[in-house]
Amino acid sequence: MSTFAARIKMTYQLFLGYTSQTIIDSNTIFISDSIKNTEILGNIPVKIPFGKDYILQITLSDLNKHVSETSFVNVN
Repeated sequence: MSTFAARIKMTYQLFLGYTSQTIIDSNTIFISDSIKNTEILGNIPVKIPFGKDYILQITLSDLNKHVSETSFVNVN
């Protein structure tokens, strides 16, 4: 089994909605690891105020390949 060297930047931003410029919470985390498989699992706590719907924007960047992907998640 091959060993991979992973260098990943994970950024999230919590917004009031898709058109909102107001950031409720945000964080950036860097992950650097040598692994024997192609999967990295973990969790990151996000401060989400109770009682409203929010949009969580998550961007994962592969720092080795210089590529990024952004996803949006509805949170309620």
